[in-house]
This record gives sequence, structure tokens and C-alpha cells, in this order.
Amino acid sequence: MTIEIKMPPELERQLQQAAEQAGVTPDMYVVHLLQQDLKQSHPNLLVRKPNLHPGAFVLSDDFDEPLPDSFWLGEA
Repeated sequence: MTIEIKMPPELERQLQQAAEQAGVTPDMYVVHLLQQDLKQSHPNLLVRKPNLHPGAFVLSDDFDEPLPDSFWLGEA
């Protein structure tokens, strides 16, 4: 999805400077600002909800067993 934001040149320069200071592209800086706004205005949207996909992950029977030495020593 592409969203085009039209802004005055001065605001665009300020956005570019802020993004450079943050070490990201202007696009990523805007996404970050939108995420922060979303967290503040709708905090429940970003809360993890358990059991959304029951059965999607199955642990093997030996999940709690110690890993073999070959794993820790990097041997195949």
C-alpha cells in the first residue's frame, strides 16, 4: 500500500532532518510516529491476546530434554 503525504517544503525539510537524526529514512520515521500515536490512542490494539491460533504450534515430546553435546560444540 502506498500513501502519499503532501506537505510544505519547510515541513518536508524538518522531516528529513528528524529522520537523519534518528538514523532512518523519512518513510520509516513517519511509520514510527504513527506507531507511537497508535500506541497512545488505542493501547488495547497492541496487546497480545492468548489462544488466537490454538494448535498452530506443537511442541515435541522431548522439548524439555537437555540438548546433546554436539549441539553446544557445533558438531554436525
